Amino acid sequence: IESEFFTEDSISQIDHIFFIRKEVVPFFTVLRAYAIKCKAAPSSRLFEMSISHLRDIDPKTFDEEWIKTLIDNNGRVRFVGERILSQFIIHGHMLQFEKNILELDALSQYKLCLSVFIDVKEPNNFLCLLSPLYSTSYGFVKEFIICKTEALTENYGKSVLETLELLFDMDDKNLKQIYDRVNSQYEIFREIINKRSEIKELSPLYTQFKWADKFQELFRKSMSQNMQQATDDNSIFTKLASKVVLAKGGGWKIEEKDEVRQLAKFESSFTLPRAYFIEPERFDWEKRMEINEDWTSKFTEWEATISS
Repeated sequence: IESEFFTEDSISQIDHIFFIRKEVVPFFTVLRAYAIKCKAAPSSRLFEMSISHLRDIDPKTFDEEWIKTLIDNNGRVRFVGERILSQFIIHGHMLQFEKNILELDALSQYKLCLSVFIDVKEPNNFLCLLSPLYSTSYGFVKEFIICKTEALTENYGKSVLETLELLFDMDDKNLKQIYDRVNSQYEIFREIINKRSEIKELSPLYTQFKWADKFQELFRKSMSQNMQQATDDNSIFTKLASKVVLAKGGGWKIEEKDEVRQLAKFESSFTLPRAYFIEPERFDWEKRMEINEDWTSKFTEWEATISS
């Protein structure tokens, strides 16, 4: 990777080698080196082949190395850890870390929690990873994850509570108190929003309908273009066929072949956080800054407090 002949395309070839050799630790060593060398944000598309395969082979070692990337002081290395998590979410493979994260020291638990919360993810896709930390012995870390969960209700509403209901044993007094606290915060915030909604003068849809409507139109167009570009760049189907011929009876076939296949329908949905629609530019900027932030000396003064 340090060689002048190394290019981004080399990562896909290296990824294929690790897929065959089934070596977890060297795989992450290469990813960290690649992330540090990479000038732009590393793309998970370049190393996605080996992720699920290596985790299936040795889940504990994989998760240990993965956690190291998520709590690394270098922002680009943490970004690689985030992209791995996103891949597991997309393919529905993520439930909990195989490694017991309660065995981590306080600072590592705090960093892990901070790192996983940074990216845009629906509660049901990632709270399961951090669920053991609701019972951590470190008071600061416990309070931090509870506060982050409370704040999450402002973006995702009741879905946070529904996720906690699935994760928590309500017979556990500690977890029940946490759930009630998050629920109380959700009810307070919902009441405030409902009261604000009754005042038309505070709604841009009422006071600035023209611009609000224009924003929604541009947002839909931009989102559609981004999703179409992602599909064109990553779709296996488009790589296999450049032209598709529709056949009678609701079928399709590749132009060079005679086989006719039935058209199928599939759909998917995801929820964007409320904050994204309030100030999208600021939201994107803050997330980008959080992802790339250097943590080398960030927690030096706070380490004693975090360990309390």
